[in-house]
Amino acid sequence: MKASAIPAVNNPPVIWTPRGLRLIKTLSFVLILVVGLVLRLDPLIDWLEHPELALYRGEPLLTTFDGYYYLTLARDLLEGSWGAVDHLRAVPDYPAKPFPPPLMPMLAAGTAWATSLSLNWVGVLLPAFLGVLLAFPMYGLGKHFGGTFMGLSSALISMVSPYYIQRSGLGWFDTDCLLVTLAVSATWLFLKFATIRARRRYGFLAAGLAVSLITVWWWDQTPQIAVLVTAAPLALALPWHYRPARRGEWAVFSAIALLWAGALLVWQGQRFPLEVVQQVLSQFHYVSKASGGAFPNIGVTISEQERLPFVAVVQATLGDPVILLLAVIGLAWLVWRHPRDSLLLLPLLGLGAMALLFAGRFLIYVAPAAGIGMGYLASRVWRMGRGRPALVFVAPALVLAAAIPGYRGMLQAPRFPHELPVVIDGMDRLRQQTPENAVVWAWWDHGYPLNYWARRATVNDGQVHGGERSVYNALPLVTSSDRLAANFMQFQVTHGLKGFRAFYDAAGGPVKGYERLLRILHLGPERGEAVLRNAGIEDTAYWLRYLFPETSRPIYLFLDWRLTQISYWWYWLGSWDSSDRNGIHPYHRTFLGVRQTGRKLESSGVAVDLDKGEARVGNAVLPIKSFHSDAGADERFDHEDGANVDYSAERKMLVISDGYFNESVFNRLFTYGRGEGRWLTVESDESPAWQIIRVNPDHYPGQ
Repeated sequence: MKASAIPAVNNPPVIWTPRGLRLIKTLSFVLILVVGLVLRLDPLIDWLEHPELALYRGEPLLTTFDGYYYLTLARDLLEGSWGAVDHLRAVPDYPAKPFPPPLMPMLAAGTAWATSLSLNWVGVLLPAFLGVLLAFPMYGLGKHFGGTFMGLSSALISMVSPYYIQRSGLGWFDTDCLLVTLAVSATWLFLKFATIRARRRYGFLAAGLAVSLITVWWWDQTPQIAVLVTAAPLALALPWHYRPARRGEWAVFSAIALLWAGALLVWQGQRFPLEVVQQVLSQFHYVSKASGGAFPNIGVTISEQERLPFVAVVQATLGDPVILLLAVIGLAWLVWRHPRDSLLLLPLLGLGAMALLFAGRFLIYVAPAAGIGMGYLASRVWRMGRGRPALVFVAPALVLAAAIPGYRGMLQAPRFPHELPVVIDGMDRLRQQTPENAVVWAWWDHGYPLNYWARRATVNDGQVHGGERSVYNALPLVTSSDRLAANFMQFQVTHGLKGFRAFYDAAGGPVKGYERLLRILHLGPERGEAVLRNAGIEDTAYWLRYLFPETSRPIYLFLDWRLTQISYWWYWLGSWDSSDRNGIHPYHRTFLGVRQTGRKLESSGVAVDLDKGEARVGNAVLPIKSFHSDAGADERFDHEDGANVDYSAERKMLVISDGYFNESVFNRLFTYGRGEGRWLTVESDESPAWQIIRVNPDHYPGQ
């Protein structure tokens, strides 16, 4: 019988042509991008429905304080006002502006110039479109380890990781929205370089090193860490994979590597290799919250640097512990099946592990790790289902089930800007009411927004907020002396950190020097001279002129509602005792919309009964020690360890605090709108939203 006559009963019919399969893959990938964009742009609906929470005069607000640093740089580019020195930041130290301009503000400025969008809308929308780019290298990594199905699965899971959505979503105009994409891209490109044996591998090498340089340009504040993160996979690939078989390959590799290294040295300077080591140690000290020296590690006060409990990690990564467990199983399976190739994933996995060990901000790197693990597990199930109709839908169902918790959770979660429009109104009022050379003293997380909206200089911001600077930043809010607050602000605005250190050198070191400095600034130039003499400091006239300069830039203190919510930490910093190496965590609660009925005060979550001498806060009942109001009431109760209650009928605001917070400059100004003397003058008062206070320090000779 001829072979052609044999019926091909064992050959399955061709359902999909190669072209049809490519179309399905393309449409699937596009759908993944659409899902990612929907999750990132979804809050816009709530913003438009509640403009009082997200829009200022029709313009959207960023969802991160630090984003205004890059938005200000983008505005400088558009206005042609780029200079070598940033005169709006860290007065009077004035850091240099980065050169070349960072990639992020250049993208924003270019987009605003090329479109009809305002810079504010560009800053809000651009992160969402940059954030979904992670799907591309995730697809590449997944396809390498488990084929097309894993590539698509890994891309989808990474797109729906809640924490990564937040950090690459609407309004998050910061480096996180592209940083993970660049790190994963470098890993994928160096993996291709490591596993391909043909000469085209050097194209992947060059592309990976180009991505490393782009990351330095993007992550401008820590270029040393950018190089370390992107080059680490290459360092792992060389000893485990690179075995050039052809003559001249070492020369090609060396030429490409030297070109990359030379570009870095020319760009960053010859000390750059040493700075990499120094920056790693500095960042480790920061994220580990290790303490040393006379001042605290500021990392302990920053929410994104907190070490999160495991439950919070689960919710922020995939939204379900079972799914996270499956992702870990998938990662372990991948490492077992591909031990050499998986070595190049170690930098990404290590960064993700730091979220558990040190700080929550590393959760952005858990998204690709979870995507790879879940994608590999699904791809193995997919392979098992081939030829088994009953199992063919198990793998896709598994991927969709893994994606649903994150997807559903982010659609339900409210996501509004941290800065309220009503506070931005106060910053805009600063621009209108204060001289152009004025310096605004505000808590450091308002530094960048003030630079942008008020166009005024500040002393601290998202980059400049070390432990020492933050102690100084909070001191004027914590002290009970208006005079000390005013003179202290003038001293730092005039001399900066160098001025503090110069005085400490003359006054017996930072511990004794800080105590003496505060005493002198509190007493003023007339009585402060005696403190200088008792400390053995000669040339008192010189130091009095130094401590109380004859002239200084106009200074304005800016207080706002947010300070009532974070007093636990700024009061701790402002009350820092260098000798004991600790500060005070106050008890402080502020309530709005208070209703008064006779001698009872009530609002959501609080009830005060003056006849009983007690305050109920939530489920806790607190005895009252004292009661003060802006109507002149001043009552004392027989509770020595009780709480202090301050009530402003005008503001319908109630403050319950301990004896520490009650006497602070902040409480007196923000609750009652008045200072204790001529040193602090309230010029504009929209408390509990914001206040603008003119600072009137002493000058030598005293007047």
